[in-house]
Formats: sequence, structure tokens, C-alpha cells
Amino acid sequence: MEPILLYGFPAGSSMGLVAAFERVGHPYRLCRVDMLSEMKNDAYASINGRQETPVLITDEGAVLTETMAIAAWLEARDTQRRISFEPRTPQADRMHQLMAFVNTGFTAAFSPL
Repeated sequence: MEPILLYGFPAGSSMGLVAAFERVGHPYRLCRVDMLSEMKNDAYASINGRQETPVLITDEGAVLTETMAIAAWLEARDTQRRISFEPRTPQADRMHQLMAFVNTGFTAAFSPL
């Protein structure tokens, strides 16, 4: 099975993950979820109890939520280092710092969305 990335519309912020999947070059699928009508039901809650996006269903059927966890999953599979740096290097540390900022401080600035 190919991994499936569920991303939210209209106010989701998962396009960075989509770009990372594209750059890594491994097969995957996308599933667009309407955040206003499709997430707030029992079926979606069975996938993610917090009823949020993004969600990754891995190639093994495991469910991962949260952008940083999904990015770490991708990083661990980036054997060609197309989206990441060698682990435990200053470059990898800086990349994680910038990713965390974008995912928390920067994204929080758009809370009216």
C-alpha cells in the first residue's frame, strides 16, 4: 500500500508536506478533506480523534498525525537526502529549528483563518 496523506481544505496547511513527498520521489496518495463538513463526524474521528489534518496513513497502515511527526517519518525515509540533511549535523538541527518555527510560531500568526 502507498502512504496516504490526508490534507485539509480550505484552511489546511499541509502543502509543505505535499512538496516534501514530491521531492522525495516515493509513491504516495493524497486525500483532500473538507475541513468544514467532512472532518466533524464519527468516520473521520476514527482516523484522528482530534478531527484535524494532516494525517498520514503509512504504507504499513499506521496512522500518524501532526505535521512534525509526518515530516520526521519522511525524513527517516529520505535515503537520497533530497529533503533533509545527515542526522546529528548542524544543518539537520537548523532544519528542525526552522520547521518547528514554521509549524508553531509562524502558523499561529494566521489564527484568524
